Amino acid sequence: GKARFEVKDPVQFRRFLDKKLHDAVTLQEFQSSLAAYLDNVSNLQCALLPTIAVPAAASAPALQRNPMHDSPIKILLSIEAVQPSLITLLLQQLPQFSTDDSLNTDRFGENIPKMILSQFRWLDRIVDSKHFTKQLLETLEVCSPDLQKDIIAAIPEIVDDEAHETVVDSLSRLMGNEVFTMPVLDAMSNLSLRPDLMDKARDSALDMLQSSGIDSLPIIVRFILQSVSSKNVAKVVKELRDNLQIETLAADDEDSELLSQYHASKTDASRASENLLFESIKSGLRFSKDIANAFFKELQKDTEYQILDVWLLLALYMTGGTWRKSVEGLIRKKISTGQVTEKLLQDSIQNHAVALRGCFHVLLAMAESFLRAPVTAIQRFGGALYSLVFAVFADNYNRQEVLSSIITHIGSGTTAEVDVALDVLLVLVVSRPADVLPFTIFVRGIVDYVCGLEDTQVRKAFHIFSMLTSIETEKDGNMSSELFIMIRKLLSSS
Repeated sequence: GKARFEVKDPVQFRRFLDKKLHDAVTLQEFQSSLAAYLDNVSNLQCALLPTIAVPAAASAPALQRNPMHDSPIKILLSIEAVQPSLITLLLQQLPQFSTDDSLNTDRFGENIPKMILSQFRWLDRIVDSKHFTKQLLETLEVCSPDLQKDIIAAIPEIVDDEAHETVVDSLSRLMGNEVFTMPVLDAMSNLSLRPDLMDKARDSALDMLQSSGIDSLPIIVRFILQSVSSKNVAKVVKELRDNLQIETLAADDEDSELLSQYHASKTDASRASENLLFESIKSGLRFSKDIANAFFKELQKDTEYQILDVWLLLALYMTGGTWRKSVEGLIRKKISTGQVTEKLLQDSIQNHAVALRGCFHVLLAMAESFLRAPVTAIQRFGGALYSLVFAVFADNYNRQEVLSSIITHIGSGTTAEVDVALDVLLVLVVSRPADVLPFTIFVRGIVDYVCGLEDTQVRKAFHIFSMLTSIETEKDGNMSSELFIMIRKLLSSS
């Protein structure tokens, strides 16, 4: 088993050492001996492990029930006379584990650097907090990236509040390296920062938005949104909207070949990160009404819309309540002013199916609503949204829902609505016949409404049935029979 120090009573042991080490000569001798002892890795490992209480029979019951207690190092750190020099000694030990991976774990699998850092957690008092923080941050700079992450993660539990300004300055510099973005922001989130320090940390995060990759953006956005206050929410939201350019995560939209190559090579990890980014935005809006209201006010401005703005509208819509009506009304207005276009819609949704996989029913509801609108431009936009949703959300259930909804529009009896719905279905049949063919059972529903269609609409219906009849196989069904049924219905009603 592991070699451990045994003591009769850890509390009495600490008191004994504290009393003995008040003498300057004794203290100096003890510190020299301790440094020599801990220079051996095996001895260091042993001193980092919890002590075992071996009480006499008459000892307190608590000692007998709980034989595991603070490590010798932890006990020594609680002695003020010993603490400063021991902290220095331990921090000096850490860099050696950056250069020799074989030392990082002992033969029982314990991570020695983490064991050292754990000794500093929740100390009752740090004798010289500023000096300790300075030493810790200096040590941080000379360690390996993995060990640096461990130190960063431990900072909130080992650094006093009075040293947070120094910590924020140091961590902000590290945050520029994407390797450390996540651990730094996690650490900052767990620090009790004054408002001015929180503003400083958030400004550093905002500065990173344009230069960070997709893997880092979700945690950056989450940190920014969770750190805002009612006083600065409008300013932060505007900066976030200005600097979070989702377009830069893809290739140049004008180069269609390059764009297709980019999306073909998109990894599952990057798609998952896009989903996490959208979830960060969505949770931020739900986290605070102030944030949601501030974004909505930003989106009401007469500024050019980007992909992020479409994502924000979807996220606001998904918060439910009165937001659905407000978002729909804003989108209709922006369609009329030309700020929301079919091209923007395509860029925002196409190739982002994983990120927006939870938005299918939202997009379908919007398409239904827009296609029923009395304004032609909004109806056409609804039709384009139907086509896009059918193409992007390619599983059978989603495509079945899209086609069923389109057929319902065809049976509405409203001329303009029927026209657009037939146009959408015709576009899908012409451009994606193989994708529509498995769902001909839903397309056949047009037959039920054919007698109420106008002549131009009947021609479109014939075109749809003829296209599907020309490509169907025996297993697909019998669209030709449905075509004859439609002809007989029209002849009998004429």
